[in-house]
Order: sequence, then C-alpha cells, then structure tokens
Amino acid sequence: MNKKHDRTDQTVVGLVGNVCLDLLISAVLLGVGVGLIAMVSSLTATGRVWPVLLLLGLVSLGLAKYAAAVFGKD
Repeated sequence: MNKKHDRTDQTVVGLVGNVCLDLLISAVLLGVGVGLIAMVSSLTATGRVWPVLLLLGLVSLGLAKYAAAVFGKD
C-alpha cells in the first residue's frame, strides 16, 4: 500500500495524531492553569501569602526546568 507523505516526510495519519496530541496537551495545560489561578485566588482572598509565594516559586522553577530541557543544547 502506498502511503501519502507531506514535504516533511510525515504520513497523514502521523500528522493527525500529532495534532490530536497537541490539542490534548493544550487542554490539560489549560485545566492546570485554571486550577492554579483558582487556588492562588482562594489563598490570597483568605490572607495566606506564604502558600501563594511557595506555589508561584514552584511553578516558576518547573517552567525554568522545562525550558532548559526543551531549549538547552545537548
């Protein structure tokens, strides 16, 4: 059977799978972001500052490690 490839030598099925995976990852990250915003808003409204600072620090550290892993040179 002759498979169709695009200019990047990727099959149509592979392209559709990658698009679906990207959409799933985006939906999960959106849900996590909304949850974090709700948690920070709730903690801030009750006057608890230290948990908010700790949470923001952990998120920033995670993003920095992710960026270093993705964009760092091997």
